[in-house]
Amino acid sequence: MTEAANLLFISICVCRVWEGRTIAENKAIYGELVTKWEQDPTFEAGHGIESCFSVQQRAYQALIEIGNSVHNEVAIITHNACIKSVMCKILHIPLTERICFDIGNTSLNILDYNKELAKFQVKTLNEVSYLEEM
Repeated sequence: MTEAANLLFISICVCRVWEGRTIAENKAIYGELVTKWEQDPTFEAGHGIESCFSVQQRAYQALIEIGNSVHNEVAIITHNACIKSVMCKILHIPLTERICFDIGNTSLNILDYNKELAKFQVKTLNEVSYLEEM
């Protein structure tokens, strides 16, 4: 695994104690901790829970490294929080507004990376039409 891919893999493990549960389930267990994390992108909750801002920085940097080193298509599978954080950065949306849009489970979010401009272009966001075929 390349260093960039390893960085991205680490960044998806930001909420180990929350994994496998819905937000509602985690709120029932952790209460204000979850609410504060949702409201404040810089909040480091402890318990192995990384701030949304930290996730964004590490995941975005990993995407740039992957974009600069990969010459073909690559698939990256990650969690909602990571995707939303990166999309906020790419689309210049403040992290505090990440709750204003949803990323569906199994949705496709396709990016093109322009190495010369060092910029991403969002080709698809939250695409789930392929599910209708199943």
